[in-house]
Amino acid sequence: MPTFINKGKVISLSNLQCIQLELFLNLDDESRHFISLGDKLYNAGTYRKEHYALNDNEYKWIKENYKHTR
Repeated sequence: MPTFINKGKVISLSNLQCIQLELFLNLDDESRHFISLGDKLYNAGTYRKEHYALNDNEYKWIKENYKHTR
């Protein structure tokens, strides 16, 4: 869990909160999409909840685009 120190206070953020922070990072749409799918995969593996599973289109997108990020 990432930890930040702000004005002497220690702030620990969950994975989901870190993903929400990307709105402030001014990422392009492709990067934002990749991060959100990564978060979905992380939560599917951690919590094993059905609603975190990738649908076919998301799986295809990440499979096609992962090649370009290596």
